[in-house]
Amino acid sequence: MIEQCKDKKLELLSCLAECGDEKMEEYFLDENIDVPEDELKACIRKNTLSLDFCPVFLGSAYKNKGV
Repeated sequence: MIEQCKDKKLELLSCLAECGDEKMEEYFLDENIDVPEDELKACIRKNTLSLDFCPVFLGSAYKNKGV
């Protein structure tokens, strides 16, 4: 599953690079997924507030009740 996780993180970097963030574009072009966590969070926050990016979180329900 590690390869699948790496692919998904690279996909996230691709989406953030399309929003115009130059730092994330450099990470994406180098296929470097070792992005510092604070930079990644700051980029997601900046693009979410400017309505360029919309993060979606998935979860599950326990006995049809939200958790």
